[in-house]
Amino acid sequence: MKPSIIFSVCLLFFATLQAQDAQMAARFNFHTPESWRGEVIKLPPRFAPDLEWHGIESIKFAPGMFKPGSESFFSYVLVFLLSKDDDVSEKALHDQILTYYRGLAKAVMGGRGIPVDTGNFQLDLKADPVEDNKKYLSTWTATLDWIEPFATQKAQNLHIEVHQWKNADQPVLYFTVSPQAKDHAIWKEMRQYREQFEIK
Repeated sequence: MKPSIIFSVCLLFFATLQAQDAQMAARFNFHTPESWRGEVIKLPPRFAPDLEWHGIESIKFAPGMFKPGSESFFSYVLVFLLSKDDDVSEKALHDQILTYYRGLAKAVMGGRGIPVDTGNFQLDLKADPVEDNKKYLSTWTATLDWIEPFATQKAQNLHIEVHQWKNADQPVLYFTVSPQAKDHAIWKEMRQYREQFEIK
């Protein structure tokens, strides 16, 4: 095959991937302001190849996500649309969240030549009661003790709320995440986005 043909095939391939990503992104409506930038990736992600879930991740970052001095530092909303046979039991949730964040820290800090012992990361996960009038099948609250890898490389207690429901036969896991105390204004804002969220 001639180089020009190979180049054209590669361009077509990447254009198809971009179109697929755009189609995936269009399915998730967070109702967040334009200042909440985000991305869509496939699961398992490259930074956590050991993750046992398969599907799509869509995330929206608060404007201060990567700014340590901001009140919305490391605050974001995240949804996983998983394969129908993926295990979303409480034990699986605990194990896969740890796998995800351990992989993230190792990839980011390792890429900068900074050693990190992810074996010390701890996750406290507790099931919450589900209100009868809600769409959620299960809800959990969690605290992750880990090393924030992007901006500070310091120990951080990351608070997480997880809500599960189904989109047709596919499990949906919606994560609301911030190191801020639960009575901080950022939580009220992010919970509003969760209640408005929809998959088209």
